Amino acid sequence: MSVVMDIWRLTRRADRRVAVVVGVSDVLLSLLLFLKAIGMPPFSEAMTREEETADWHFAVPVFGCWLLGGLLLFAVLAMPRTLLTHLAAMLLPPIALMTPLLLAAL
Repeated sequence: MSVVMDIWRLTRRADRRVAVVVGVSDVLLSLLLFLKAIGMPPFSEAMTREEETADWHFAVPVFGCWLLGGLLLFAVLAMPRTLLTHLAAMLLPPIALMTPLLLAAL
């Protein structure tokens, strides 16, 4: 039981440092996957509708699995700062990029 409690304390102490690393990596990953999903040229040179669809079918499941996997992992490890950082870092960048695109379409 002592080993489990030691690991528990270690993860609780590392929560703040891990949250920073997770936040930076999640922002980069979510931006890359969003740009891949919409077919931006540096990440995907989709010339046909089939290539655009393939990019979308690649990016969306990876994004969803990464989001849900991170939420599950940080909830099990009882790392609340990291959990909230992961959630915000995965959802806010795509929303921030979609807002101007949606407003421009109006």
